[in-house]
Amino acid sequence: MGNKIKKGKNMVKRPSGFATKSLALILFTILAFLPLLPIGGCLRRPTTPSPEGQPQATVKIYFYSPNKAPNKDQIKLVPVNRPITKPAGSADGLRLAFEELLKGPTAPEAKSGHYSAIPPNTRLRSARIENNVAVLDFNRQIERTGGTAAVSAMLDQIAYTATEQPGIKKVRLLVEGEQAGTRQHPFTGDGFLFEYLAR
Repeated sequence: MGNKIKKGKNMVKRPSGFATKSLALILFTILAFLPLLPIGGCLRRPTTPSPEGQPQATVKIYFYSPNKAPNKDQIKLVPVNRPITKPAGSADGLRLAFEELLKGPTAPEAKSGHYSAIPPNTRLRSARIENNVAVLDFNRQIERTGGTAAVSAMLDQIAYTATEQPGIKKVRLLVEGEQAGTRQHPFTGDGFLFEYLAR
């Protein structure tokens, strides 16, 4: 007769060392990947960083250049492009366009004859848009110039640069928060009077 299978406590088969290690490895793997399991039935996707500081638009700002004028004794208002990090036509876009204007021409632009009629150290205090009007507030340095031709040239730079922005039709000019070009505050010592600037 065949061998009988003995039953008893001593005959209970225990897991081998290899099986124990395998179970431990499976348990470790499950625990390690548990945080990566779907939450609420959806996989969590990595977020895309916002493009802060990246150019969002190109705007035109205006300088003068005798090299672009048909006559050497004349000067001409010419546009140059600048990248800005805010949408054109917004208050932030307007502010950035004028900050670029106040920096003046780049070295290559200056070498080619471009220059600004705006006095050095002029600073933009604020910029906003109200009913298609750019409201620009400058420090008092903007009035430290003289001569009808020089003041007119500066005002044209401001008007052309502002009205390049989408939707802006004209400009209201403030100096230290006070509207300039009025009888109460004539612009510069030349006494310029205007309600708005436009092309």
